[in-house]
Amino acid sequence: MIRKIISGLVLSLVACALLTAGGAGDTTDDGTTRIGISKIVAHPALDAVEKGVQDELAARGITAVYDLQNANGDVNTATQIATKFKRDKVDVIVAIATPMAVSAANSVRDIPVVFSVVTDPVSAGLVPNLSKGEGNVTGLSDKTDIYAHLELFKRIAGIKTLGHIFTSSEANSAAALAELEDACKKLSIELVVQSINNSSEVKQATEAIIRRVDGIYLTTDNTVYSA
Repeated sequence: MIRKIISGLVLSLVACALLTAGGAGDTTDDGTTRIGISKIVAHPALDAVEKGVQDELAARGITAVYDLQNANGDVNTATQIATKFKRDKVDVIVAIATPMAVSAANSVRDIPVVFSVVTDPVSAGLVPNLSKGEGNVTGLSDKTDIYAHLELFKRIAGIKTLGHIFTSSEANSAAALAELEDACKKLSIELVVQSINNSSEVKQATEAIIRRVDGIYLTTDNTVYSA
């Protein structure tokens, strides 16, 4: 369902790009639309969005040439990819995950940017509020109700201590941590936090807290999930 919604947004922006042929994004000589899709890492959830966009547009008869890019967890590479899309003048950019969306939004002003798999687009500076996008940027949030999750977790498993691993450099993760801390405080759950910088540190971080907690809760942290 999420893939279909994302693809619908992209389809709308592609239509706009085709109608504004005088804009920055130019179609190929044969009229084919060019779409740049970037993701922060290879991960089943992110891969599904990438594939879903292509499948849905193909099903709707949209002929497109795709430039598929993977930053492999590197924020600097994310910026380079956004710059490449701008230089190549793609018609639409689909940015999967917060680092890719922020890089695209900061680097490109005259090409439509659709973000997905972004937990808190407001805190990330992508949009002023969740009602609508602004300028050339729009997309979907995958934010969930952390308090409701923990309340159920506590009721079923009776947890008193909770472990959490997050990527310190990801805006999504920082926003989720603040909400998680608040939820744990309200539910009288002791939170044990371990931060990481890259996916290679996830195993060590897990081993550092696994014997100190009753359970581990992970938010939508793409670096953690990729490990």
